[in-house]
Amino acid sequence: MTVSGCQLAKASGADYVFLFGGNVDSWSDGNLLRIFDLTIIGGMILPSTEINTEAKGAGTLIDAATRQPVLMVNADSKESGYCADFYSIDKTMAMRVQSRDELVQKLQVGLLNKLAGNPAF
Repeated sequence: MTVSGCQLAKASGADYVFLFGGNVDSWSDGNLLRIFDLTIIGGMILPSTEINTEAKGAGTLIDAATRQPVLMVNADSKESGYCADFYSIDKTMAMRVQSRDELVQKLQVGLLNKLAGNPAF
């Protein structure tokens, strides 16, 4: 973290700053029903596409006064589901959002659990 970031945190009255980040990857695979995607009805009804998402994230709690990391947490999330080929883009985006939200929630719970178990807080 830059010096100005810690100075800003201290100026606003914060003793600590929590920095976190991560990534969500997604990919799709077809199954045997994909042959029916050649028809409009098959492409709109049959679940011929498997969508997978994988999210990973990490966070660090930093002491604003010393600029030293106090504790670290990490989290991951995996999701998969099937849908019709015509709706695969919308389903992929929805699953990416769901994975991101789950990742943030897991980081939050991990941070709170570590803070609850740390006698310094």
